[in-house]
Amino acid sequence: MLFVSPVPGASNWCNHGRVTLSQLQNIAPVDRISVVEEVTTRLLHIILDGRLKAGDAVSEDEVKNALQVSRVTARSAIAELTARGILDKDANRPARVKTINHHEVRNLYRARMPVELEAVRFFTHRGGALDPGMEASIDALAEAEHSLGHLRIQYNLDFHRLLVAGTGNPWLLRCYTSIEGGLQLALAQSVDHPTCLETAEVHRALLKELTVGNWTHARDAMIEHLKESKRGVADSMNRSG
Repeated sequence: MLFVSPVPGASNWCNHGRVTLSQLQNIAPVDRISVVEEVTTRLLHIILDGRLKAGDAVSEDEVKNALQVSRVTARSAIAELTARGILDKDANRPARVKTINHHEVRNLYRARMPVELEAVRFFTHRGGALDPGMEASIDALAEAEHSLGHLRIQYNLDFHRLLVAGTGNPWLLRCYTSIEGGLQLALAQSVDHPTCLETAEVHRALLKELTVGNWTHARDAMIEHLKESKRGVADSMNRSG
């Protein structure tokens, strides 16, 4: 059962006040979208923090009551997390937190590798300024060992997302974002992994190779990093299972 604070302003929006039709047309879509995004983010954080675990049910009623939002908002948030690969949803049954298995880990990293290697190739062959947010994400990750799970995962994956986004290729970024939910969940469901400081140092070494523009070294470093990440997630599942 979820015990979380309600979404600010959600109850007022859903249950109180009158507006004219023109006001509803101009204001309602923006307000509703912001509430759905907030609920989606809250649920994602709850899952990545381990408060809802693999296989746990996430019903519309539970989300509605826990966050004090409308059923439509709860349904939209569940649908969004299902689309991201965080939840599984069968017809006429409550959604459940997806369980990442070994087959999915293998497929996730097979999809991830060429996307990130293309980003490495872009920067080492064509140059261009790397996003300063990459270094900021490294610094944040290095200090995040005792932070909540969703923050550790965010700082970890921010480095990779910013690398891909920095290519300016919207299709490449779409490829990455389409698997990002699965990566988040795989990391969240790993019971053992390198420390945040260890991962931050790997990212720092990668950033150095990217800055120098050495394709061979940067490529090899990225391949080894992703292989180690995949092995860590898979080994963690062996120990937890």
